[in-house]
Amino acid sequence: MSTLEISIILETSKEFDRLKKEQQHVLNKINKIHKKLQTTPDIVEKSSGDTLLLKLRALYVQAKELAESELRVSSTLIAQLDTLLQSATVPAGQRIKIVSRKRNQ
Repeated sequence: MSTLEISIILETSKEFDRLKKEQQHVLNKINKIHKKLQTTPDIVEKSSGDTLLLKLRALYVQAKELAESELRVSSTLIAQLDTLLQSATVPAGQRIKIVSRKRNQ
């Protein structure tokens, strides 16, 4: 396990966390607009309704892009962790020796 590999994984996980927070923020905005539309449905018929619906559409597009980015980053993170685990894998023969030593103690 190299320090470089671990630092890259940590950076990727920070990016993943950032995306999740941003996605949650966008979803909260979407929910507020939906709540507003449910409590005052006649707002859609007014001129401000078009603006609100356009904003809602833009938020859905942003949420979709964030979800796609989250998928890409999580796939990258999984691949990085798999690589790290493979490099840290103990050969099978050594694993048997370690297990038998623990049983004898």
